[in-house]
Amino acid sequence: MNQPMARSMVCIAVMLAVTVVASPQVGTKMIGYVSTAGQVELRGLKISGNGTLFSGDRVRVGEKGYAKVDVLGSGTKVELFENADVNIHQEGKEIRIAMNGGTVGFTAKSSVRLDVASFEVIASDKASVKVEINSLAVAGIRALSGNVTVRNAKTSELYRIAKGQARVLDLNIGTSNPVQATSSLRN
Repeated sequence: MNQPMARSMVCIAVMLAVTVVASPQVGTKMIGYVSTAGQVELRGLKISGNGTLFSGDRVRVGEKGYAKVDVLGSGTKVELFENADVNIHQEGKEIRIAMNGGTVGFTAKSSVRLDVASFEVIASDKASVKVEINSLAVAGIRALSGNVTVRNAKTSELYRIAKGQARVLDLNIGTSNPVQATSSLRN
């Protein structure tokens, strides 16, 4: 095989490999768009500007990064702040966000469920929520508007958080306590 032909085949192989890695899984549906500033990864690839979001996608925001997710047809907006790491799924009309770290804020026009370790944060009807996980495996939740329900999936305990209220979740031992809002969870 001559050198130019071998080089062409290598280029084609690399392009196919990148396409397969960067593409969503077969059968997943597009659920929205991601707008970014700073360091953001979508499906493991760095993006800048905008990207298409598919159900099951992972979005990670680096230091000094920011991403805004608009979920099509639902009116739900999700903000991912510095060091946020989430997986976003759509099941029927419900948006499910699995939160692995960082700070996430969202306004739920339709049903949104955010999973934080063994806790489920459930919001709908224009409720706005901010959730932050710190390095000590503690999460803070603040209802900015509307009412939010927090459910401990292990114990089935339910907690209601009204506008302006906050709770602290110990992700290691699975406890929840009401608190005065900390400065990092303020609007």
